[in-house]
Amino acid sequence: MGIKFLEFVKPFCGFVPEVSKPERKIQFREKMLWTAITLFVFLVCCQIPLFGKFIALLC
Repeated sequence: MGIKFLEFVKPFCGFVPEVSKPERKIQFREKMLWTAITLFVFLVCCQIPLFGKFIALLC
């Protein structure tokens, strides 16, 4: 099954975008910095209530 699937997908591979290799080696500290920033933004966004969602306190 795997080979037939790959043969089916092969013509469409030209339309799928590829990620190029980095021009320089990314340092571990820089990776951790971007990971921490992303985690912080994610946690802040988790605290923002969605528009239109009502919370009934005393029903």
